[in-house]
Amino acid sequence: MQNLLESINNAILASYGSYTNPNYFFVSKVFKRKPYEKVIEELRLRFKVEDITDINYDVSFVYTLSNEETYGLNLSMVGRFFALFQLASDRKQRHVVGEPSSPDVDALVQTLEKHGFIKIDESTMNLLTCLEDGDPGNNSVFEALFERS
Repeated sequence: MQNLLESINNAILASYGSYTNPNYFFVSKVFKRKPYEKVIEELRLRFKVEDITDINYDVSFVYTLSNEETYGLNLSMVGRFFALFQLASDRKQRHVVGEPSSPDVDALVQTLEKHGFIKIDESTMNLLTCLEDGDPGNNSVFEALFERS
């Protein structure tokens, strides 16, 4: 766990440029580059994929993936990290997907790991990072890697 948090903090520094005075300019640069497009094309072979990224709030590419079930997928712009959620029918209620629980989830996780992505589980999402963006000591892994609050 400590090595993962260290890797996350290193990626935060590389992307934001500073722990105490972060620069969010990288978000628009990464968004324009679309570095994960090959991964998304591969996922489209199994899922209906919808990009719902909002670069005003997200520091990740955010997708809904639909097949038998509907999932929310965040691919971090900070580094090759991902978060996976099972979405309710209203697409608002979400639950973190732990261990692969279906053939779709198993295939999804395998595809992302094949491309070098690291899954961020629920306990890791809630850990605090070194990022001090306006509220020192209160920036979680989820906020730093996926969604600004």
